[in-house]
Amino acid sequence: MHAWCLLINALWTKSVWLTMLCSALLCSTHSSPSPMRTQNFSDELEKTSGPVFLPDGQLSNTDLALIPWAYRYYVFEHYRGPDFKIPQTQEMEPYHEWFDHVMNLESVKRTLPDKDRYLEHICKYADGSARSKVANAVRRGVAAHDFDDEKDDY
Repeated sequence: MHAWCLLINALWTKSVWLTMLCSALLCSTHSSPSPMRTQNFSDELEKTSGPVFLPDGQLSNTDLALIPWAYRYYVFEHYRGPDFKIPQTQEMEPYHEWFDHVMNLESVKRTLPDKDRYLEHICKYADGSARSKVANAVRRGVAAHDFDDEKDDY
């Protein structure tokens, strides 16, 4: 097989994983994280040479798309309790290795919000007092693009 075919195949495969992982992990982030979704992520990481999706510790689009969401999982534990903490189990070891690796990259650290300030910002969503299109859609159980400001009550 020609090198360009291998490259296209590799890019397509990573693109498929990016789409699958993001939809599997992120679809529920406004309501609650799913332990099974996080377990699936850990399972997929185990298939790689680790700790990230590409060889030699290179960050991929998959890693970059998931970093902000993985970082913010602490919000669920804070507002919903310890049942929402990602467990420290052997099955989740690939996830925790990935998390520790990416969170310790200087290029990632510089982009992350301060945890206390973010909790302060997000608390209005946790207590139901936020007034925005996204907040209203979350309360109604619909996607923000399905919420019509003209027709739907706040």
